[in-house]
Amino acid sequence: MAISKNFNSCAHGLSRRRCLALLAALPGLAWLPGCSAFGIEPLRIAAHGWLGYAPLFLARDLDYLPKNDVHLMESLSAGDSMELLRGKAVHGAGLTLDEALRLRDEGLDLRIVLIFNQSLGADVLLARGNIHTLRDLAGRRLGAETNAVGMLIVDTVLKAAGLAPDQVTLVSIGADGHEAAWRSGALDALVTYEPIVSRILNSGGAHRLFDSRQMPDTIFDVLVVRADSLSRHERHLKLLLRGYFQGRRLLRDNPIDASYRLTNFLRIDPDAIIAAYRYLELPDAVINRRYLTPGSTSLIPAAERLARWMTDTGLLHRPPRLDNLLSAAYLPRESGL
Repeated sequence: MAISKNFNSCAHGLSRRRCLALLAALPGLAWLPGCSAFGIEPLRIAAHGWLGYAPLFLARDLDYLPKNDVHLMESLSAGDSMELLRGKAVHGAGLTLDEALRLRDEGLDLRIVLIFNQSLGADVLLARGNIHTLRDLAGRRLGAETNAVGMLIVDTVLKAAGLAPDQVTLVSIGADGHEAAWRSGALDALVTYEPIVSRILNSGGAHRLFDSRQMPDTIFDVLVVRADSLSRHERHLKLLLRGYFQGRRLLRDNPIDASYRLTNFLRIDPDAIIAAYRYLELPDAVINRRYLTPGSTSLIPAAERLARWMTDTGLLHRPPRLDNLLSAAYLPRESGL
């Protein structure tokens, strides 16, 4: 694939300057000219530095992913991954469920082919030491991303505290600005997630006031793939997911080794990585198949609840169709994965 062709595809959805900045920030640009052994361009997947996506990068670094068939791109944030998807620079991306619903609302035909994780405490409201209860947030400056997860946590917290939205000062801050805003003293409380949580807690002056354990079956990270890429990249997708579960198995069976390998990707020390995974559930291939197959245990009920809230709050233009959202077709069938 020529660089000019890839750039033009990316620029279709982005400004020229923004596209160049994104591509320059992605390590290992050798993916640009690559072709798979079968004459089909490699499957390109974007993901940022999040615990749930880390097994993918373990798989890459341990050569569980065929280099000529699958290229992982470390984006700077979920927002950047979404822009790369919009611009067709990648075939798929690791995103939260709400981000997947937003892209479908924009007209992107996407399928969820993997559940990376469910957050069971990894999404957190941090507060300074003089804030002891949720009611103490009254009159304080509360930082959060204004995406659905951030605003859903804010909404849940305010309702639990019995506070109206105008009783706090909401400060919109992207994840890449969370640590700087906290260090500057500009915020009294902050909705954020791992590994940012661990880095802020390790610096002192913050404590957990609320987390996603109080919002079960709500916050999921998923792998979405453009529907128009599925048939062309079926073999690549199966290789990708098999490699992911091999990386997950290493994380499960040898967390010390895995955590040392992930320090550069997650930018926290190995002990903090191991501790942070206590707040995530990473479903195996069997549980993934249940989530991605229609029925009472599928992801659809959680997606319906989230979509209703997003529609009611104006984050979606209309209730989305969910009948073709999920696909379990690419999951491995080997036991132990």
